[in-house]
Amino acid sequence: MSKQNSATLAGWTGCWVFLDEPSGSKSDDHPNEIPRTKSSKPIKRHPDFFFDNTLVATEIGTALFNVHKYQLAKSEVFLNMLNMPKPDGDNPKEGSSPEPPIRLEGVSALDLAALLRVLYASQFSGDQLTPEASLIIPAFRLTNMLNFSKLRAHLLPLAE
Repeated sequence: MSKQNSATLAGWTGCWVFLDEPSGSKSDDHPNEIPRTKSSKPIKRHPDFFFDNTLVATEIGTALFNVHKYQLAKSEVFLNMLNMPKPDGDNPKEGSSPEPPIRLEGVSALDLAALLRVLYASQFSGDQLTPEASLIIPAFRLTNMLNFSKLRAHLLPLAE
């Protein structure tokens, strides 16, 4: 390895080394493993901290949201929408970009914002956090409507 192919960055939190190596492609046989070119052991994706960074555009009234797919996939309703086949031709799949977004009727943008605040706040906690009181009822309303079963079970005693 020559110095031209690496960079070392030092900071308060430590030191990082970036190597100029090609990244492996995802294996179809083992979707959670990333093959390595110089090692016999494949790299495995961390079960808690390897996020699908795909964003899904959702329109409610005049508000447009762009939310991580893995958060919406916690809802049975959204999961069914996300698993629908791509339309024929050159038309993009709904939600794959702001044009065309997934349009939700009968839902308040404020309620969806409350639900998303609860979803994202609990993302990095091993325990479900108790959300702010002002978020509980709107978030619970949408967990029921959109079938976020785990979050609904968590919010039910708080909403009573």
